[in-house]
Amino acid sequence: MRRSFPLSLGIDAPDRIERATGHAGLHRANLTGTPLTVMDRERRGSVPVGFDAGLLHAYSLRVPDAAARVRAGFSHVLGSPAGRIGELAAFCEMLQSAARGEYAGIADALMARAQAQTGRRPPVPPQR
Repeated sequence: MRRSFPLSLGIDAPDRIERATGHAGLHRANLTGTPLTVMDRERRGSVPVGFDAGLLHAYSLRVPDAAARVRAGFSHVLGSPAGRIGELAAFCEMLQSAARGEYAGIADALMARAQAQTGRRPPVPPQR
């Protein structure tokens, strides 16, 4: 993250990053309905606190109502200092992929959300 925060977000990485065990790939395609089941756990491991919630929120940006529900449901995590760092780490991962042409449908929303969180426009625009 010491390298990816400046490259992807235009800010320095934090000195301290709290970690927790997480899924590390949480999005709607990895969730089933009733009963709720989380699938596709091969990346599971130590992630920054808030990374999973931030990733789920980022993937939801395509549908603003869904993004608002995710944000509200995980406000206790994403609203904390550690959770904010985790969300920024999720944005780093997705913005790096967007710079390679992935996430075309949400790349602009990712850029805007990252800018809202950091106060700086991410330095590497997504490929079109």
